Amino acid sequence: MRPTVPDPALVIRPARPTLTDAHALLEVERHSLGDSPYTPVEVLGVLRRPEHHAYLALRGGWVVGFCSAIETPTDGGPRLELDMLGVLPSDRRRGIATALLRAAMADAQSRGVQRFRGVVAVDNVASQRAFAAAGLRCASSPRDLTVYALRG
Repeated sequence: MRPTVPDPALVIRPARPTLTDAHALLEVERHSLGDSPYTPVEVLGVLRRPEHHAYLALRGGWVVGFCSAIETPTDGGPRLELDMLGVLPSDRRRGIATALLRAAMADAQSRGVQRFRGVVAVDNVASQRAFAAAGLRCASSPRDLTVYALRG
């Protein structure tokens, strides 16, 4: 999978369920988002889940970005939840985030998925631009996202 991207040296590919890719994804996450509590072994477990789809952006063999998505069933058919998106600070503003989103969506469409959703913080203008450039629209009004830990 090699969608049209602004930099021909950029390669977008699915993340493999290996510790190497888990480490690489987590390294970019820590430098871009910095909020994942997962270990590489836990990320590997997520990469192995059939409903989970992750994509890596590589430049010169180095991982510079990632997109993590989850396919969920809905009454209207399957939907791809574009869950996490991160690009190294040194590689931002080059269209990498948009290329990752487009790759995830194109791959999902090849599996028959036609519905997509992403959640972006109201103050995260860069992500809003990337999602819009990938073809997603903002909801008519902001929504609250409630997060809580399940125990037991």
